[in-house]
Amino acid sequence: MRVLDLATQAETTLPYSNNGPSWSPDGSKIAFGGVVCYGSTTNCHLEVIIANPDGTGWAPVTALQDYTSFPAWSPDGTPLVFYSQVSGSKAMYKTTIGSGTMTLLYNGAELGADWAP
Repeated sequence: MRVLDLATQAETTLPYSNNGPSWSPDGSKIAFGGVVCYGSTTNCHLEVIIANPDGTGWAPVTALQDYTSFPAWSPDGTPLVFYSQVSGSKAMYKTTIGSGTMTLLYNGAELGADWAP
C-alpha cells in the first residue's frame, strides 16, 4: 500500500499491507490488514495494523493469528470494526484500540466493513 503526501509529493510504501486501508477520522492514522509473524517467518497471519501515514508507529491492533482484515474506524476514532475468520466462520468484530478485547457483531459477514451507529 502506498501513501502520497499531497503537500510534499513524497510517497511512502507500507510493507506487508494491502487489505482494506481505512483512514482515522482525524487523518493521523491508517488501519489496514497487514502481515504479522509470530516467532518465525512460517507462522505469519493477516492482522489489523495501525500506522502513521509515513509508515512509522506500525503496531498490530489484533493478535488473533488468523485471517483478520478490512478495518473501519468509528466516527470518534476509538473503536474499529473488522472482518475475521478466527471463530471458524466469516464474522465482523469490534475492538477498542489498546484494549486487547473484541466483540462479535455479526456472524456470516462478507469482506469489508463500514461504521454505522
